[in-house]
Amino acid sequence: MCGLCLKPYDVLATNHSNPSFTALDTVTENSVQDALDRLGSDRTVLVIAHRLGTIREADNIIVLGDGVVAEQGTHDELMEIEGGKYAEMWNMQLHSARGNKKSTESLTALSS
Repeated sequence: MCGLCLKPYDVLATNHSNPSFTALDTVTENSVQDALDRLGSDRTVLVIAHRLGTIREADNIIVLGDGVVAEQGTHDELMEIEGGKYAEMWNMQLHSARGNKKSTESLTALSS
């Protein structure tokens, strides 16, 4: 990731679903997220995430299902889709803090 900080790229891609990111404690994860938000303030950022909280503020969230785009929109737009995958995963993650359930769906967020 340090190489990303040294060169002025127009697009920044991060993988929040890899084990090194998901193993972070909450305080460290928030620090990394803040740094990535600053890095992405003037460029397009592509984020692959399983923790939906990390992409909640994205300009555009793309939900993939079976290798195709299943849903696309902002967090609020996706939460309004009745029976939607994103809303289902969001609610599952909200409740999984208590039950420790895990979703196998993947999400991609595109922010510019």
